[in-house]
Amino acid sequence: MGYGGATGFVGIADLFLQLGLITEDQLHEALQKQHEGVPLPLEHLLVQLGHITEKDRVRVMGFFEDPAARVERVEDEAALRCINLACPAQIVERIRHFTSRHAMNIEGVGEKWVQRLFELGYIRDPADLYYLHQHREALVNLERSGEKLVSNILNAIEKSKQAGLDRLIFALGIRHVGEHAARLLAEHFGSLDALMQATEEQLTAIPGIGPETAHEVVEFFARPENREVIEKLRRAGVKMTMERAQPKATPFAGMTFVFTGELQSYTREEAEALVRSLGGRATSSVSRATTYVVAGPGAGSKLQRAIELGIPVLNEEQFLEMVRRAQAESAL
Repeated sequence: MGYGGATGFVGIADLFLQLGLITEDQLHEALQKQHEGVPLPLEHLLVQLGHITEKDRVRVMGFFEDPAARVERVEDEAALRCINLACPAQIVERIRHFTSRHAMNIEGVGEKWVQRLFELGYIRDPADLYYLHQHREALVNLERSGEKLVSNILNAIEKSKQAGLDRLIFALGIRHVGEHAARLLAEHFGSLDALMQATEEQLTAIPGIGPETAHEVVEFFARPENREVIEKLRRAGVKMTMERAQPKATPFAGMTFVFTGELQSYTREEAEALVRSLGGRATSSVSRATTYVVAGPGAGSKLQRAIELGIPVLNEEQFLEMVRRAQAESAL
């Protein structure tokens, strides 16, 4: 099941899988029995086939008794989809995404730790990470844990409070909002509060934000469950604003760059940040609005697309020379 989605059994089987109570083969067998007409609820079939006690079944089913368990069918999609940050069928994956390198970048809190903390009941949504210090002693005493490990994790969590608005927006896991869209939204609105109040019309007025993305953003922040998690993040001290410095006039103003292939002097993220610092835009796809494509070794379809559209292609040295000239000009 993909991130954010839930099948017709409303995530029950997915949660059993995440807890290690059943295997993929057992799930397949249970679904096959249902297809053949066995008159038992799916969770009871899974109990029969897996290593699930009645206590486990009651515990998992208990996650679905409150509004946080709700899913809805998305138009033109066969699957049901979890619609909030506390969706039980997606808790582990949502928190794992929240901690990932391109999101809040919480080092040391990978998939295994997220799974472990979830199973122990310490986290039920991403905001709970910022309250783990309240359980420090219990975490230190866990098997394969210790004072140093827990200190490192708690320090990484504390550091992530200053990760930045764009990373926070991306970390929330809003459908259709990737890193680039999150950056556009952060730069345009300057605060999470302003973004939460935005209408679809205001969002689609931002270059690079389409109607589907705008709809998903508005729907996401309209959910009381999501607002509750955001308030928990706010109380924990997570930074929800960003400075919006006025860009200086530079030769990059009004230009859009796309990077493809490998760069020697910078990572792609660093090169894109450099473009933005000089007043330009960096996007991930080539279109007629693209000003330059910077191509390195291993460039693929983006380079071919640029050639087809007649867009100028720069090698890394040509790009760096443009940067040097722009930096010299902005220093005057």
